[in-house]
Amino acid sequence: MVERRKFLRLAQDIPVRHMVSGEQWVELTKAENISTGGAQLSSDSGIAVGSKVKIELDMPGFTEPFYAHGEVVWSRPNERGKSEKKYALGVRFVRVVNRGEMKEF
Repeated sequence: MVERRKFLRLAQDIPVRHMVSGEQWVELTKAENISTGGAQLSSDSGIAVGSKVKIELDMPGFTEPFYAHGEVVWSRPNERGKSEKKYALGVRFVRVVNRGEMKEF
């Protein structure tokens, strides 16, 4: 099988908080893998493809979180037993931002 990804992925569970644009709730979850172009997140909610999200990642080895605006590019039910969360989401990083810019959406 030919690898289609543009960026190398780091397969490591990374704590993450995400919020869908226009929503008031924040979900605490994890990124199951991450690259410079995006991440695979686990979620309790099936978030629609095209949804805009705010992301805060606690990267290992860094003292400050990584903040980004992203877009859901795929969403599917998680394989049974692979995660305690119901859904897996593919999120493309649209823009890396600083903490103050997280309010802009």
